[in-house]
Amino acid sequence: MKPFSVFLKIIPFLVPVLTSFLLPADEDFRLTKIREALNRFEQDYRPQKVYLHTDKSRYKVGEDIWFKAYAVDAVSHKPLPGISNLYVEIVSPRNIVVQVKLIKLRNGTGWGDFSIRDTTPEGNYLIRAYTSWMNNFEQEFFFSQNLYIENPNNKNFISSEDIRFNRKYNRKLQKNAREVSLRFFPEGGNLVEGLKSVVAFKLSDQFDRGLEGAGILRDDRNDEILAFQTVHAGMGSFVFTPEKGRTYYAEVTYRKNEKRKFRLPEPLRTGYVLHAEQLSREKVRIRVETNKPITQDPLANDIILMAQVRGKEMYSEVIDMPENRTEKILDVSAYPAGVCQIILFDGRGIPRAERLLFLRKDDWPSLVISGLNKEYDFRKKVETEISVASAGNAIAGGSYSVSVAEFSDSAQIESSVFTYMLLNSD
Repeated sequence: MKPFSVFLKIIPFLVPVLTSFLLPADEDFRLTKIREALNRFEQDYRPQKVYLHTDKSRYKVGEDIWFKAYAVDAVSHKPLPGISNLYVEIVSPRNIVVQVKLIKLRNGTGWGDFSIRDTTPEGNYLIRAYTSWMNNFEQEFFFSQNLYIENPNNKNFISSEDIRFNRKYNRKLQKNAREVSLRFFPEGGNLVEGLKSVVAFKLSDQFDRGLEGAGILRDDRNDEILAFQTVHAGMGSFVFTPEKGRTYYAEVTYRKNEKRKFRLPEPLRTGYVLHAEQLSREKVRIRVETNKPITQDPLANDIILMAQVRGKEMYSEVIDMPENRTEKILDVSAYPAGVCQIILFDGRGIPRAERLLFLRKDDWPSLVISGLNKEYDFRKKVETEISVASAGNAIAGGSYSVSVAEFSDSAQIESSVFTYMLLNSD
């Protein structure tokens, strides 16, 4: 669970307040209570993010793991002010912390290194970082990155303890070797009877690696509804309308004509379908449909839409749906870059559907590296100039770090500060 997913779990505790004190004219009061919950989340949790810039992702014993740390407020992405502590750990393949460093952060930045001992066993390791405040919450909030450490001296040596661990792990792998999963993700969260839905899916093996495959969607009468196939890395999508009283399953073919059946989530009898589509960098279209019957209670006939980015409210509105559907075009040009969470509440303030969109902006500083040659003589001095400019070619201030490594060592780094701060950590 990422920081701002917690917000949806807080909202239901406000429902008794909303249902006890609301009158039909109190539309603004509903929005006020939801805003209070969002503000309370930011004040109580005060979420933080940490990113480590390492010099590469593969190391040999005897080398150093160099890193620079960036710690920011998770809402504003501004550096943490003052002095604070950062814990950085190296975690072994057996999930044991083998080294730890306490780094003093000044205005959100700090740096350090780990020396890799000659006795370090070869394998996949993890570098993990968190502030003292982040340690109050789940480890899912921590920064982590995979590292591989090579040790040519013990390639042919393995301890009896590692032998037992590997046997246990290999038995688990053999047991799960043929495990395949097909997960379905209805847009907005749920399938609803009689309402058209976009359904994303992922076909994967026991390591969550995507598998290529194709399938047929059938109902409980074995009637074929549609055919589908993966598009990229085991992922794809299809569109269909669940019928009243019907259940559905997918018959999938993968690998060398292996076949499996997977059940779809059971459609709700009544509910909401939330659809969001990014028309351009500036416009997002939102469509909401429901099959709930119109009642005499005006609150029950309303919906509340909210859009927020990293805990900052960007849009909210109470909408009457006399025809059980509505459409809105949002201007997102002023929204900050990152994950935009669109939440649909019913008229009583209960969250019913959620949609995430990634908003990309093109106003990032540009990096220019000059003075490099294609080839250099052995031990020849390398000089280069790096400049950073923002919009209008103004010099972009900030804290920067540069790493230099062989391409083969650095090519497998999983993410950048851009992807981590704006996407992975939310």
